[in-house]
Amino acid sequence: MEENFVTFFRKHNLTKGYTDNEINQFVSLLQEITYKAGEIILKEGQKNDSFYFLYDGELLVMKYDDVSDNYYLINSMKTGAQFGEMSVITGESTSAMVKAKTDCIVLVLSHKNAL
Repeated sequence: MEENFVTFFRKHNLTKGYTDNEINQFVSLLQEITYKAGEIILKEGQKNDSFYFLYDGELLVMKYDDVSDNYYLINSMKTGAQFGEMSVITGESTSAMVKAKTDCIVLVLSHKNAL
């Protein structure tokens, strides 16, 4: 499967300028997580310690509105999207909720592995 991940990163221009060896090292640090449709991947306001790459599926990015006491859609993401601003480094909380619209496979690079 790791070879497919390398192809994925090349196809979506997520590793421009990196050698095959560097990409293979990077891919070895990733964790593959499957989410079912409707599952929350990131909660608005939480500290985030990872970068996320949508390997397969579709996501919704939603923001909470105090007035209506509900979430509203601000964006959607499809296969190849990168998300998660690793807010644990900046000290800020995650700015929006990310939720699986379809069953999704997400590749995660955690802060611990990134260093």
